[in-house]
Amino acid sequence: MKLSRIYIKGFKCIRDEISIDLAPLTIFVGPNGSGKSTILEALDTIFHCIHEKERIDDYAKKQYDDIIDIFFGRKEPDEFKLGFSITLNRDEKEKLKELLNKIIELMDICRIRYNNQSKEYKFFNSMKNIFLKMKKSIDNIRNNHIEYKYIRKKGGIYEHELCIANTCIKWNSNGEVLSLHDISNSDLRVLSKNYNLEILLPSISINYKGINIDLEKVIKFIRDMFYTYSLEGTFYKKIFYISSYRGNFNKEYRFKDEKIDVGRHGENTIDIINNLLTDKKKYQELCALSERFGIKFPFIRFKDKNNILEGLYEDIYYKDVYLKFPHLGFGSKQILPIITQIVNVKNSIILIEEPEISLHAEYQRELPKLFAYGIKEKGHQFLITTHSIYFVLSIGEVVEKEHEINGKRIKLDRNDIRIYEVTRDEKGVKLRRYELDERGYIKEGIDSFLKVEKELYKNILGI
Repeated sequence: MKLSRIYIKGFKCIRDEISIDLAPLTIFVGPNGSGKSTILEALDTIFHCIHEKERIDDYAKKQYDDIIDIFFGRKEPDEFKLGFSITLNRDEKEKLKELLNKIIELMDICRIRYNNQSKEYKFFNSMKNIFLKMKKSIDNIRNNHIEYKYIRKKGGIYEHELCIANTCIKWNSNGEVLSLHDISNSDLRVLSKNYNLEILLPSISINYKGINIDLEKVIKFIRDMFYTYSLEGTFYKKIFYISSYRGNFNKEYRFKDEKIDVGRHGENTIDIINNLLTDKKKYQELCALSERFGIKFPFIRFKDKNNILEGLYEDIYYKDVYLKFPHLGFGSKQILPIITQIVNVKNSIILIEEPEISLHAEYQRELPKLFAYGIKEKGHQFLITTHSIYFVLSIGEVVEKEHEINGKRIKLDRNDIRIYEVTRDEKGVKLRRYELDERGYIKEGIDSFLKVEKELYKNILGI
């Protein structure tokens, strides 16, 4: 699964709804305070609430003291919205078809209990037709996505909307289904806010593969199947956020349980590198990628019998001279958690703030190659904020030609990349997409960078 689009409205500095088309590598540039990090925070927030089944009000109180702190202008809006679209690969589409087959089978079991002229029969028959049509549309490349929106109305009223192909289901925070319909055919709207499901379906049970299901709970059962499959069950656990505040390595660490996430601040980096030592292929990847940024053979050892760990690396110029992680340069401390996360797991969505922090221009130029490797060899998707012109200008190098990285020939297509400039004024947040030429380089300079460059060159040239 990959994110194909995100929707944000009313979150922090983003007042009006914006939608952003994404690629395997999506880069956000722009002035400080324009809303770049807010985009990443919005994604992190919605996936946390999905996974933890937590209301945004409760999450905000823990993260920001009060719900009002995440609203634009610290005023409760009429509508607050976070959402995303997910693109399915072939295997995921087949799993979804299996799920739909189970639902269609269930609709048949419910339908045959009634006379074919009854309301109940027509209800279940309409539902069956919706899911049959949905199953047929899964292979249509224009409809191979899942769209989810998390909506908060004024006063703390929540609604969830989940669309798979053309079928949409909407429910509230109490689990009550508000609507279920085929958005491409108004005749297949089988449930709406005015539809009293409890009157239509008497409180009797059927046996479905040994499970007793109350008929009035059928819709909720379907909703839960969708929700678990598309969001909670397969998606959230593979999303990681690495903030700009990271890389504070201590001299010693006490061994903890195995982690898959380096943590927002890189706090689990030592534990993950320790685990990578037992996987020859992954450790080789870690060393190959780290050395491109001046970090040679990072490894972990137990200092004593009390499960105390310490991180070491070989000096880049003096062979067999090993130094402890606190001696790493600040830029090396910043990039090592990112490399470790890329290597540790596959097929993840990784949100990164300013990967270039404290890196020399030479190493900033290496960043596109690192992320290209993560995309092609590890199946990752990246959403990245940056202030680095070197990073942006060198993107074309991974499109124009192949690069050998860890023994692999790596190259991106220009369609694998999206670059947006995020700006903000009294009217709100705006995004401008910069097109790439056939070689993968941006066709025109980025406005916020060009403005500064022009002023500096005028000063240098005395114009």
